[in-house]
Amino acid sequence: MNQRLKAVLLGVLSIYALMITVSFVLALLIRFDWLNTDQLSWLPFIISTLIVMIGGGISGYLTEQKGWLSGLLVSSLYIISLIGYQFLAHDTGIYSGQWLHFAIFIIATIIGSILGVQLRGQSNDT
Repeated sequence: MNQRLKAVLLGVLSIYALMITVSFVLALLIRFDWLNTDQLSWLPFIISTLIVMIGGGISGYLTEQKGWLSGLLVSSLYIISLIGYQFLAHDTGIYSGQWLHFAIFIIATIIGSILGVQLRGQSNDT
């Protein structure tokens, strides 16, 4: 299997794993009243953006080149799976506000992947 494809799949799988873990932790915090639901207006979106950036960074670190392409592939695969899940499980289409979220996810994943490539290059230099 191609190195880029492995890196992209690992990046997407790491996004899913981190999303499930963070969702579980947030659910526990809400359940035991350590976190109020009024405090959760932008927190899930910010956390999601950081998680997709980390997934892009993992992908970029593993590919060692063309971080923007790896980030674009990771974000595209992740967004397609989100749209598919939303359509199949919830029988709803894409809301107008989601386009902005998807665009931010794409940018964050590309930035994370570029940083991952740069991080790999710095670790190889030393």
